[in-house]
Amino acid sequence: MRPVKKAKRRQARREEIGHLMDPRTQKRFQRDADNAFIDMEEQVQERFEYAESILQAQNNAVLKIVYELVENMKRMAGEPSFSYQGVKVPVDEQKLRDLQEKNFTWIAVRLLVACAVWDIQISGFRLPEHACAKCGKRVRR
Repeated sequence: MRPVKKAKRRQARREEIGHLMDPRTQKRFQRDADNAFIDMEEQVQERFEYAESILQAQNNAVLKIVYELVENMKRMAGEPSFSYQGVKVPVDEQKLRDLQEKNFTWIAVRLLVACAVWDIQISGFRLPEHACAKCGKRVRR
């Protein structure tokens, strides 16, 4: 196999950089990143609604456990950021913190649901009676 000359590699890299610096490419990237953020917001909102529906039937001890889990996850995760295709995209920090907290609430509830499914009782946590514990959809009994 013949080695590729340095000049050809450099030229290819220059063309790649030129393409990345093109204003149309940057606008397309920003639009795609905005759409990805909107999709993430919708997914987090769906998850949070599921978590809220399960938390409504719980006692104060369970709510305190969920709050503690969320606080520990926030401390461990640090400041939230949004990346698209490996590039950090600037987004409103307060919005990211809200999304992070909602997502951590969902994770905490999912942990409690998984424990309850395996008959591990944590502070009186009860599975919902008229909804599927895994997906949150209504079921008839």
